[in-house]
Amino acid sequence: MTDNAPDFAGLAAQLLTTGVLTGLQYAALAVSIGIIYSTTRTFHFAHSVTYTVGAYSALLIAAVIPGAPVVAALGAMLTAALFGMGTEVALYRPLRKRGVASLGIFLASLGLATIGPNAIQIIFGPQQQKIAGLPDSTVTIGPVSFTTAQVALGIICLLMVLAVAALLRWTRLGQAVLATKSDHALATAVGVPVRLVHLVVFALGSAIVGLIAYMNAAQFAANPVMGIQPLLFAFIGMFLGGIERLAGWLTGGFILALVSVGVGYFFTQAIGQIAVFAILIVVLIWRPSGLVTPRKG
Repeated sequence: MTDNAPDFAGLAAQLLTTGVLTGLQYAALAVSIGIIYSTTRTFHFAHSVTYTVGAYSALLIAAVIPGAPVVAALGAMLTAALFGMGTEVALYRPLRKRGVASLGIFLASLGLATIGPNAIQIIFGPQQQKIAGLPDSTVTIGPVSFTTAQVALGIICLLMVLAVAALLRWTRLGQAVLATKSDHALATAVGVPVRLVHLVVFALGSAIVGLIAYMNAAQFAANPVMGIQPLLFAFIGMFLGGIERLAGWLTGGFILALVSVGVGYFFTQAIGQIAVFAILIVVLIWRPSGLVTPRKG
């Protein structure tokens, strides 16, 4: 038993490290969709296309300006933000204006999510393409190994989440977002520019996934359907933690990461995903509003 203790401790440290780094990414993904859904009540399934557009825009920038990862990252954020805002203005806003039900808006979003990958495949081809220029190396500290790109992505995700939290708490724009989340009609009545708020949250949530997409495409590769799994993780994290609060999105993201990493290590990644969905179903049955509910009063 004594001989096995160091191995167990090392394994626990590795899983915890991987879980935290993955949790930061999943939390940021949950925040990216949570701020859009909770504010606009739009089931933005086309968020997956925004993710992919961010990655491929960085791919083009890196090809034109090689060795400039900061430029590629900023370009991915800007392009994703513009695409998200364009989706709101060109697709969702006209549908809301015409009184289309939530199901109709969801189907329109699903349609865009289907068209997007096919259009990207026609333009760029179906093959995977890695974005060059992001420094990456493996670091080993005792029994724990990780890459510098993983740490960089984790830190970036943390900073983005803190920035969103600061915006919501300490800025007039954040107060307008919170007012719109609480009651669209009342917010409009007291002079909150609701349509502008919708644009802002789409830009913010889209910029977040654009940067995450760039980092992942630089570590692994970009492909036309790369946004589907991050979108699922984003929605699972949001609904698992609770759709109304930032704390819920963060909680859901970390639970998702720790369960998928832990179960995936001891069994398979497929079983890890099954475990995540099983937990989500149980939580939605037991606590439909999610694990972190809004304060009363």
